[in-house]
Amino acid sequence: ILELSKASSQETEEQKNNVIEQAAKSLKLSEDMLKEANSKLKELEALNNKSAEDVKKASERSKPKDIQFVSYSKPVKVKINATPIRVEFSSADNTEKGSKGKIQLKVQRLFGFADTVSFSPIFPEGLKGIKVTETVCAKDQSNVEVPFEIEDQALVGSVKFDLSCKIKFNGIELTEKVPVSFEVVENNQVQAENNNQIDQEDPQN
Repeated sequence: ILELSKASSQETEEQKNNVIEQAAKSLKLSEDMLKEANSKLKELEALNNKSAEDVKKASERSKPKDIQFVSYSKPVKVKINATPIRVEFSSADNTEKGSKGKIQLKVQRLFGFADTVSFSPIFPEGLKGIKVTETVCAKDQSNVEVPFEIEDQALVGSVKFDLSCKIKFNGIELTEKVPVSFEVVENNQVQAENNNQIDQEDPQN
């Protein structure tokens, strides 16, 4: 009986050890499976993050944005105006000696300039007998008349001088010259009176 009891006790101990060993193996297997599952989960998370990053980059690339682009064109000619106006001499009336007349000017306004324009004469040396009145062209006005007078001592023939155009544009004073030319002629009435006087002084002629 004692031997049977010892054998039974030994068998029970072996069974316990087997159970413990099986439990340890199962635990180890479960731990390995858990580690593998965690590893795959991390891989999936990394892949998911990479996919999200790729989608974000693709979305950023698809957005409209400013790009610096350099291109070359044919040469472009640019004309720089001295002033924001163009003044053209049109005509001059009553150019007989001893007469008073007016110089006709056309003012073309550029770049939205609408302020006043001042005109004053610039005579060359040697020109005598011509008087020109300083004149102001009013705002938005496109036609202007500059009064002048031809005195008796003026010489008959071509007269040439400049009109200085002064303006203030963006707080800056600008000046431009307009050439003026016309023919001074004898006063027919004065010439006739002189001829009559000569005839009276010399009846033989």
